[in-house]
Amino acid sequence: MIDQNLVFATNARPANILIGLGFAGYVFPNGILATPNFLDLKVAMDMARGNGLYATFRVATAFNAQAGNVLRFAIFVDTDPTFAPAMVPGSALLIARSHDFLSIGLADVGQFCTVALPPVGDLQRLISQGFRYLALGIEMSVPTTDWVAGGIDAFLTHAPFPTRPIDYAAGY
Repeated sequence: MIDQNLVFATNARPANILIGLGFAGYVFPNGILATPNFLDLKVAMDMARGNGLYATFRVATAFNAQAGNVLRFAIFVDTDPTFAPAMVPGSALLIARSHDFLSIGLADVGQFCTVALPPVGDLQRLISQGFRYLALGIEMSVPTTDWVAGGIDAFLTHAPFPTRPIDYAAGY
């Protein structure tokens, strides 16, 4: 599970990237046996109290230049908190994502991207279909060579352009 500040990743990047398969999705691991960081939406509904909820992704460590590699910041839901089987094709459902970032766009530490989550009503419909676990991650296309450097911070917040995670009450 994620912490009370709703931080999903701190200078992280998923491992075991598939090469040459087009876009594939990956969730951020929590570092313990590489299990995903997730939020149980049945427990933590409407954290933004009727307002928008956003995922913020920030470059923590610059990505090295790799021609042809493309990254999209993504929000996934799943019926299984392990997000298994593997994300490709897997049971996870992509519910929102950013535009494409090439290597050059990931070279500046501190650059960030904000992705809006769907409205609460849409999330409630997903929950009713069994998609109760939410995770932040990335979609990547790596034609030949993975990046050898690069890390992302990722967190949820009510503010569309935050500089740091917001402190939520314990229990979220």
